[in-house]
Amino acid sequence: MNVGHVASWVGILGAVVAGTWTVSETIHGNNVGELNSRIAEHQAHIDKLETLVNQKHGLSIVPPPPTYTKTSNLSEPDYKGFTFKKDFRIVDLRSRIPLPQKAIEELHEKEISPVTWVRYTLLTKDQEVNHPLDFEFASTKFLFPRCLTHNAEYIKSENPHLHGENVLKDTWHVRVDLTEEPVSEHPFLIINEATYWNSFGGETQEWLSIKANENAKTELMGVIILFPENKPFKHYSLYEYKHGTPKKPVRSPFTLIPGDNNRTLVWKIPNPRTGYAYQIDWTW
Repeated sequence: MNVGHVASWVGILGAVVAGTWTVSETIHGNNVGELNSRIAEHQAHIDKLETLVNQKHGLSIVPPPPTYTKTSNLSEPDYKGFTFKKDFRIVDLRSRIPLPQKAIEELHEKEISPVTWVRYTLLTKDQEVNHPLDFEFASTKFLFPRCLTHNAEYIKSENPHLHGENVLKDTWHVRVDLTEEPVSEHPFLIINEATYWNSFGGETQEWLSIKANENAKTELMGVIILFPENKPFKHYSLYEYKHGTPKKPVRSPFTLIPGDNNRTLVWKIPNPRTGYAYQIDWTW
């Protein structure tokens, strides 16, 4: 990968962690020290990203949670009392192993082709709340998630559900304990990651989506996609839709930045519509 592009993506993540990913945003006074403290606390994760974008394969494989709860009914996450300053994903497709669709179906839950998905969430706790926060991960095949920054519980749905026009067979909630986080105007960082197994196996086309929170404001949402060296994207289409409705061409303001000869793609969405999913379809 081009060194300049590596520096660019690491710089973007650093800005996300610092809470400065928008040009118009300025930090004043004591906020600088507070945010610098947060950055130092999670510098290891930024270093981990730098390793990620420099190496051929992705982050370490996420193992199955040692303990988790199964449920037939996963409720919509409740984010009341929080403001999401930045909600940012990195999806690394470079460890993907091409498999025929028939083989993928026959493999069922055999761990063959991994894809790494990391979610960086910078948020403020605006009022005292007495419940943890659930972060959802879902796949058309199967996955294993974990939280890197906080204590968490893991809840797995026993039932598939429809996401836009796609059936998601494996859905997890990472239930993050935030009792130690104070009410403050200063943001803190949550990092969740997951290994998606045997997903993104389309030979000529694929898709992914990210969702804005249902009941809390998100100021900036985004995703970086890292494509395999020998399989850059060719064309893409952008969509948005409310849960349970057909996808429609995106109308919300956004910024899209392709790079590294179509091996990286950054999609930034300021003030995404509450409860809407934002989907990118691509050919490769």
